[in-house]
Amino acid sequence: MTHVLHLSTWHPYIDGMSGIFVVEQCAALRAAGLDVGLIFSRIQGLRSFKSDRALRGLPGFVKLDLPIPAFGFKSWNVPGMNALLPRLAMVMLRNRFAAYVKARGRPDILHAHVALESGPAARKIAAEFGLRYVVTEHSTAILNGGQTGTQLAVARAVYRDAHCVIAVSKVLSDRILDICPDANVRVIANVVRDSVFSLRKPNRNMLDGIIVVSIGVLASHKRFDDAIMALSQLPIDMKGRIEHRIIGDGPERARLEALAARGGVRTKFYGNLTHVEAMRALADARLFLHPSSYETFGVVLAEAMALGVPVVTTLCGGPETFVTPETGKLVPVGDIEALRIAVQDVLDHPDLWTGRAGTIAQYAHDHFHESSVTSAIRKTYQ
Repeated sequence: MTHVLHLSTWHPYIDGMSGIFVVEQCAALRAAGLDVGLIFSRIQGLRSFKSDRALRGLPGFVKLDLPIPAFGFKSWNVPGMNALLPRLAMVMLRNRFAAYVKARGRPDILHAHVALESGPAARKIAAEFGLRYVVTEHSTAILNGGQTGTQLAVARAVYRDAHCVIAVSKVLSDRILDICPDANVRVIANVVRDSVFSLRKPNRNMLDGIIVVSIGVLASHKRFDDAIMALSQLPIDMKGRIEHRIIGDGPERARLEALAARGGVRTKFYGNLTHVEAMRALADARLFLHPSSYETFGVVLAEAMALGVPVVTTLCGGPETFVTPETGKLVPVGDIEALRIAVQDVLDHPDLWTGRAGTIAQYAHDHFHESSVTSAIRKTYQ
């Protein structure tokens, strides 16, 4: 049995929904018959300190067993340490690698997530212990091209020496090859677990009100304010029937709550939910609304489609590679009027989109289901 050790700087143990895609991928690979483990290092600014995060564990080393064995380090940095964070993350991942090997044995291959974060540690550990490594690139920072010369050199070295680089979308693959033409890149979508497909409600009554769902970190680049303003400009009779569920938390929450209070649409802020809770809330939706500035892929869009829910999103990178006219609508980033028109068009034709629910779910199954995605990932380990 192939033993794969994943390395990440995200983990939902600390971040709630953030990083869930890493753990879901690990769990899917384990279910596919691999021996899978995870090490992570999560170092956050003091501004991110909240009581709910503190309750998930004090700073220091942590060991988790579900859904996969994981050895991690969590901490909060202090002012003036930002320049040292990449080095500290590498040291902590190296430390956790030693602890992991002592407990579970030496892995056959390493799988890092994000070249500029866990990538350097994977490269160093692989060279030290004679291992191969694969890196999956999810980073919007790479996609947006805002790296310094030093960061580009680090990313180039990680890509060059990797056994394989997995890009979660074609647009991200193109960017990786711009940075490192010699990289062995394959495009493999993020995984959607079978458990998400099982939550679909094919017989839900689409006439009892209109539920619109948005999910993500409440930060400016997700443009939740565009979603709120587009819904507020819908016809009065339609607005009166809508409940807009916003799932997630972040620095923009207070401003978004104030904006929503003036919008004329019933808006509920759910905060961070577990992945299962978020998917259950999404399964009730008539529409998933996601007006982000940029996405390398957009796994929550794929999850909405797995539930048979049409999506309205933006031309922001990843989504245009898989959102089709049969599964949803794409509009330019920041165009609130185009967003409003797309939302209204979907909501004005409930029978059409209800009739397409099975087709939408099947499209998601064909492209994102764990069986096909894990099969593609396993081939990169060979």
